[in-house]
This record gives sequence, C-alpha cells and structure tokens, in this order.
Amino acid sequence: MSKAFDCTGRSDEDNRLTSNGSLIAWAKAAGFLGEHEHQHNRDTAITTAAQRREAAQIIECRETIYRTVTATIRNESPLPDDRAKTQASIQAAISHAQLVRGETGAFLWMVPPTQALS
Repeated sequence: MSKAFDCTGRSDEDNRLTSNGSLIAWAKAAGFLGEHEHQHNRDTAITTAAQRREAAQIIECRETIYRTVTATIRNESPLPDDRAKTQASIQAAISHAQLVRGETGAFLWMVPPTQALS
C-alpha cells in the first residue's frame, strides 16, 4: 500500500493523475499493473465517456484513500464520507484478491492482473 502513496521518483504530473498516461504510470509504480498491462494500456487514449468516468472514479478513489491515510497519520479523524468510501474500496479490492505463494515462499494477497483496476 505504501507504493500507492510514495511519490518518490514520480513527477507532479504523475502524482496528480491528470491524464491517462499519468494514471497508467502511477498504477504501474504502485504495483497495481504488471509489465504486460502497463505496455497494453500506456498508449491507450481515454476516448469514451465511460472511460472518462472510470478514470475519474479511479482518481477519486486514490485521492479519498490518500486523504484518509494522511488524516490518520496526523492523528486526525478522516471525514466520515472519506472513511466510508475508503472502507468500501478496501472491501471491493479484498473481494478480488487471492492468496498466492510469493517468490520467497511466503503467502501474499494478490489481485489477478485482469482484475487489478476493476
């Protein structure tokens, strides 16, 4: 999860997620996309209204989680709406996760690449 918020090595453009390219770069850097998905999606333009809505939802989800985590780190209470949205996002993500054996032999929760951004 820390990769999702760590801005080290990424430009302000990538952190603001203002374009499809920055969204895809952030998703890869955060570990949400593998190399294959990154290659497939990086040059794909957002052209339809449905794609624009989906990109906006992804950006809003990231920003909501960021505000929730930041407030918690500062020992502040997250906004109630942010807390509820973050909880719903985590539950949705966990519902797609699978327990798999990692390279070191330890078990990890992983989201299959085909479901990583759904």
